[in-house]
Amino acid sequence: MMRSRALPWLLIFGLAAAQLLAFPGHYLGQEHDDAQYALASRSLLRGHYGTGVRPGDPPLTFINPGWPLLLTPAAAVSGDSSLGYQLWAYLWLVLCDALAWAWLRRRMPSAAAAAAVCVFALNPLVLSRSGVVMSELPGLASALGLLLLLERLPPWGAGLWLAAAWLIRPAALPLFAAALGLYLWKRRWRDALACLAAAAPPILLWQAWVARAGQGFAEAAELAQNSPGGPLAWLAMAAENLREAAALWGQTSLPWVSASSWPGLLAGAVLGSLALAGLWRHLREEGYEPAAGYLAAGALMHAFWPWWFERYLPVYLPFLIWAVWRALARLGEDRAAALLLVWALAPFALQSAPLMRGREDAVRPELAKTYAWVREHTEGWELLASAFYCRDAWYTGRPFTPLPTAREAGEDYAEALRRRKVRYVLWSGVPDLGSSRGKEFAFSKALNEVSGRLKEKPFLRVYSDGEEGSAVYKVP
Repeated sequence: MMRSRALPWLLIFGLAAAQLLAFPGHYLGQEHDDAQYALASRSLLRGHYGTGVRPGDPPLTFINPGWPLLLTPAAAVSGDSSLGYQLWAYLWLVLCDALAWAWLRRRMPSAAAAAAVCVFALNPLVLSRSGVVMSELPGLASALGLLLLLERLPPWGAGLWLAAAWLIRPAALPLFAAALGLYLWKRRWRDALACLAAAAPPILLWQAWVARAGQGFAEAAELAQNSPGGPLAWLAMAAENLREAAALWGQTSLPWVSASSWPGLLAGAVLGSLALAGLWRHLREEGYEPAAGYLAAGALMHAFWPWWFERYLPVYLPFLIWAVWRALARLGEDRAAALLLVWALAPFALQSAPLMRGREDAVRPELAKTYAWVREHTEGWELLASAFYCRDAWYTGRPFTPLPTAREAGEDYAEALRRRKVRYVLWSGVPDLGSSRGKEFAFSKALNEVSGRLKEKPFLRVYSDGEEGSAVYKVP
């Protein structure tokens, strides 16, 4: 008996060791939002909620405070060092492994649950998130925890959990559909209302604080700014988002690295079909499952959201893997468990294992030489502007402010920067910003306009690095 109880711990320990070998997935700041979270957590320790790098340190109104609040232990210990934040984020990944095991074990035999956890934890995409200071993994932990305890929680407790999950990550909205769907399925109308009543106050308090700072609902503004237009454009964007998601899932399940997207898309279509079949089987045989509501609402939300990042997929993987198992279980539970184990090991040699060998690009920022030049050639008080100002401030130790758009600046871009007391502009090109709109993405268009302005007089380029694709312009 003691031996059987120890096996799950050995499994989680082994998977955690494999994930530690892939640590860190990338340097803090590579996705910019991670630098914002770290800076915000440091700010919270000072009794304020901002970034601490902008003049006047205005309130940070466009990032929910849940994940920065959870990062404060790392901020208290690590301060200006990235390592503490990354180790803290790694521990959240290990927590996801353990919660995934607990959730899956209630729905599958132990052998199948162990194989399913391996499919999740050893997926190359999940391994690449080891130590990444983003909100997706704590978001997944909150989803697994809620769906694990939902039947035991009082409705008001589920509502508070939902509010906390949303404050950690606004994309937790599908959790509301999962929880409320259970109450509505069982015709527990009062419980559904009690859940919503408990979730509303924390969310409304945050929005009231944002409104007091003169801002509005950030996600609604982004959606309005990047709306694709008519119904056909919305449907085309939805089809593209779902295609990208399927291709990514398929690519990270293949035993090889594919240069073409078609093998991944084909594999993703097969896996998606199996997941749908498994969900339908569960619905017919056992009724409503909150995880199915979570997956359905998540697919709908991401289909019509004008962004698609690879980091969105891990938040749904444990539930998708379970849905696939439900379909495979028709072949027999032992065969289904064996197929899951083959699935877990398939991408290991050529996709997962290379992530465990350490990579210089995982710890060294792309603009390392540019940051060194800024530290050496600028004074500590001189203000710089850039598109990814939190990341750049983190590695230079200089005050930064966001680049104004050409529309905000008006005709004289240099004068607009002078009014903001900007001395230098750090420019690193127009990267892929993960939007489904492509070149029509509002921020990409704005950066392209700024690029043209910086090439005009009176800006003076005082530094450039072709390898890093960066330049520093002095504002006369």
